[in-house]
Amino acid sequence: GKVAYVNGQRIVGVAGIAEYALTVANDGTGTGAVTVDGAAYVAPVDFKSGAKVALVATPAEGSNFVKWTVGAETVSTEATFTYTMPKGATTITATFDLA
Repeated sequence: GKVAYVNGQRIVGVAGIAEYALTVANDGTGTGAVTVDGAAYVAPVDFKSGAKVALVATPAEGSNFVKWTVGAETVSTEATFTYTMPKGATTITATFDLA
């Protein structure tokens, strides 16, 4: 089979194993923290298309979680949300407002 190197990772049988970066941004007047699959978000995380990604938004004291958005579309208003990774790099935004 074909062998390729993607970001230093050895990938065998290249077709269909592409991974895409999920970037988490914060918006709104409040503040909070986000975990991606149980780990604190610090930098974009790579996922295969179709992966189910567990996102948890925790508002800081004095803030409330409002919504998750991708572009202009609200994809969830629940702080705990399972996002299905599309075929392409994506930015999902957690909006927090002051309580």
